[in-house]
Amino acid sequence: MKIQTLFSFILIIFSLCLVTSCGGEDEPEPCQIFPLDGEAEINGDPHTLTLAQLVVNAGGAVFGDTYIFQFGGANPSCTEIRSINISVSIPAGSDLNGTHEIKDFFSADDGDAYGSFITQVIDPITQSAEDLISGTVQFTKNGPTDYTIDLSAETVTGQSVDVEMTYDF
Repeated sequence: MKIQTLFSFILIIFSLCLVTSCGGEDEPEPCQIFPLDGEAEINGDPHTLTLAQLVVNAGGAVFGDTYIFQFGGANPSCTEIRSINISVSIPAGSDLNGTHEIKDFFSADDGDAYGSFITQVIDPITQSAEDLISGTVQFTKNGPTDYTIDLSAETVTGQSVDVEMTYDF
């Protein structure tokens, strides 16, 4: 009888420990949808980077070089992904550094930036994309492919888009 009571007591203690260790008020995990080692602040909210791409096209003496950035991330609750595409053409062989005016695609000249702002809601699945039509974007080159991007723009529907990020593409 003593062995059975001891065994029951040990089983109750083990069960109690298991329940209390699994049922606590844990901090929520940050969003982990294909996370990259970086973060972008989009419209004042932190977004874990899930996409970061830089394409540089060498257009030669006539067309210059075109820098195309695409980056975005998931909000902390993993309910939506916001991404930005921004392109700018500069003289061939120049470093991309400094502030550029944002215009719509058809109005942008050399040195002007153009792009879009995309919002993807995860559940239910929806997506919207809007062209950026005005504003400024500042690129600071920190290394060969490492940039700080500070963007303040307005979309074609009047939505404000503010982005700050640093990433080594």
